[in-house]
Amino acid sequence: MRMGFVVIVLVMAGWVWQMTDEISRSSRPESVVVLQPVMEDIAYERSHAFDYVSETREAMAMNGLTPNTLLERAAQSHADYLVANHAKSHFETVGKPHFTGVAPVDRVAHVGYASLRVSENLSTHHHSAKDSVEGLFSAIYHRFAFLDPQIDEMGVGVTQDAARGSNSAFVYVMGNSQIRNLCQEESFSGVGNYVYKVCADRKHRIRAKAFKHALQSQQQENPALILYPYDGEEGVAPVFYDEAPDPLPESEVSGFPVSVIFNPAFFSPASSEQVSDVSLALYKNQKKVPAYFMDKENDPHGRFSDHQFALFPEERLAYNTRYKAVLRYRYKDEVQQRIWHFSTTQIEEPLYMIIQPEQTIHIKAGSECVLYFKPKDAHDLLGNIHYPQRVSVTFLDHNTLKLSMLSADADSFTIRTGRHRVKVIVEP
Repeated sequence: MRMGFVVIVLVMAGWVWQMTDEISRSSRPESVVVLQPVMEDIAYERSHAFDYVSETREAMAMNGLTPNTLLERAAQSHADYLVANHAKSHFETVGKPHFTGVAPVDRVAHVGYASLRVSENLSTHHHSAKDSVEGLFSAIYHRFAFLDPQIDEMGVGVTQDAARGSNSAFVYVMGNSQIRNLCQEESFSGVGNYVYKVCADRKHRIRAKAFKHALQSQQQENPALILYPYDGEEGVAPVFYDEAPDPLPESEVSGFPVSVIFNPAFFSPASSEQVSDVSLALYKNQKKVPAYFMDKENDPHGRFSDHQFALFPEERLAYNTRYKAVLRYRYKDEVQQRIWHFSTTQIEEPLYMIIQPEQTIHIKAGSECVLYFKPKDAHDLLGNIHYPQRVSVTFLDHNTLKLSMLSADADSFTIRTGRHRVKVIVEP
């Protein structure tokens, strides 16, 4: 029996796609618009996003984060702006719907948050807190913001267009409660050094020693080495695709980055005692994984501090695999080493790696399986996917899809991509 085929276009990694009732049942190929599912409980997703970030920090022996209602209001207002204007920037334009401030510092001042010492993460086109947070942790600049040892409070905003699920936004605004408190105290008027332009009242003065203490005391609540993925972490995504700005502009697909932050509270900034000769390496089955090392000197966007380092595997990591990470560095004329392990996403269904242009796989009728189209280079992403209407397809990322047979008596069929033809033999 010949079945009709549909064409799905994979637009963005992290989206989970689903078939809709709009699918034609004719035998000719059809172009289908696949809608992202609408979040059923925005309040739950907002709470879950906050907990996910805070609990990840706690799993790394970092301080958890405290909810702050003013930061939440600032985050929510920007999420509303992003969705209303189909935007994806940290900056707003005067006069557009839901405008509350051009930059994050303007928006927190608008809602009455006393400090301007804030940072903001955001993601768009995600339908769950899990997808949003995991996507941001895969993006190195945004990861460093979540793992900043100076923050201790956060607000999360979530908005989605109910009529178009793909138009959604998660916004995270983070701050330091001690600096906020200093901004709420009387302005410093004594003798000695002071800082200003760090409070919503930009003329407000904070004694320099108090400001430094607020930063350092918070840093001291966190580990000397902030390593991610953290030791023993499971379910780590195997891939990094894109970020704005993009740390790997010449690559569209690479492995999940490994990073370290040297907590300034434990590593002296004195020129004679700086951390030096830093190296990161990743191993799979005792074999070193080819990777790009990034630090302040070669970061293409100048975002890294002199305490931040990262390693980008040249190729995607493997599913269902345990990796070993090794950090080496010199400090106070001594060579130090840290070794830790993490495991990538566990695929429970039968997993098929698709490498050849034409490949045949066998699956049981009514069962599920996962097809991983291994990239041939740093630009190899799935494009149009042709498959039978009777097969349910969920995209796990730009190179991986999950098949679910809708019928226990289904016939064999073929899946076609830009450069692959996969013949699926369905067995009783």
